[in-house]
Amino acid sequence: GKAQKEREMYEACIEGNLELREHSKTYIPQFPAESDKSYDFRIKTLTHFNLCKKTRDVMTGLVFKSEIELGDDVAKPIKKYIENIDNSGTHLDVFARKVMEERFAGYAVILADAPSTNVTTLEEQNALNLRPFLKLYKANSVWNWDWEINPVNKSKQLTLLVLREVSSQRLSTSFVTSEVVRFRVFRLINGDVTWELWREEKDAQGKVNYSLENEPMIIAGFDQIPVAIVGKLGECPPLLDIALKNIEHTQTYSDYKSILHKTCVPQFYITGMEADEAKGAVVSAQTMWTVGDPSAKVGYAEVAGSSIEKVRQSLQDIREEIALMGLALLSDKTTTADLTATEALLDNVAETAELRVWARE
Repeated sequence: GKAQKEREMYEACIEGNLELREHSKTYIPQFPAESDKSYDFRIKTLTHFNLCKKTRDVMTGLVFKSEIELGDDVAKPIKKYIENIDNSGTHLDVFARKVMEERFAGYAVILADAPSTNVTTLEEQNALNLRPFLKLYKANSVWNWDWEINPVNKSKQLTLLVLREVSSQRLSTSFVTSEVVRFRVFRLINGDVTWELWREEKDAQGKVNYSLENEPMIIAGFDQIPVAIVGKLGECPPLLDIALKNIEHTQTYSDYKSILHKTCVPQFYITGMEADEAKGAVVSAQTMWTVGDPSAKVGYAEVAGSSIEKVRQSLQDIREEIALMGLALLSDKTTTADLTATEALLDNVAETAELRVWARE
């Protein structure tokens, strides 16, 4: 949908030079009457100043400039997992930073997961090192969802969530791996939470089919799907406007470099001489030309280039606009804050600022 297309544009901007070059027809269009050769050269020399990624990283850094402090209400069994919150060695601070970065893409989902091996005692659990952990799913991995209003307490409940997972599987007796796509499906039905796993497969004709890998299983003790949603499902990237401005800057800078390449090299010329006479001539600092025709002229032709400065100023203006857009995330939405007061904004992020709201999420 619309959010997906906008997220693709945002992520292409975040990825930077190579991604924009690969999809140049989309983001760096060819000028009317521009030759293919000239366009190809312009794309190969494309330079993308990643101001959108810089904005995301700076804003994330503002939120996590101090380590996360655990409140007294955090249970002791949970505290021991802080050093390895995802069962892959990631500290909670690092994991939370990754979540915040994904929030700029629109939204993210954190799943509270656990191994499915059945054990009956705590001793068995400890012996096998079975433990709960958190798993982050980016917006592109949240495939589908549905909500319902609880008829009793009128609360809004997530009743369906489909998460896309991609893993590598090594082919038997081989060092080659293949990509495996699965869909983890959670449902809330009559107060019970179930989950099932589907595998995506393609036949010889490329048609996609789905096979159920396990029968629906009830997650005992849960009356809601065990996920935390950061942002709002289906939301467009909040930095989309900055991404669009950043792409505009890249387009303008590409044009600017092309103009400089074509206009800022003086061209030697002689009047009153036939082309055949000058054929094979060498122009250098050690060359002197003598022309018998008294009306002939020798010199260098240069473009005045009065418009080049305007393009350079346009680039500067775009950068300033991007900076102001980023500062808007720190401003108080209830007042008309002076966005040029950069230092004051950074020292005291308003309580109603979008960035602080996202941090609370």
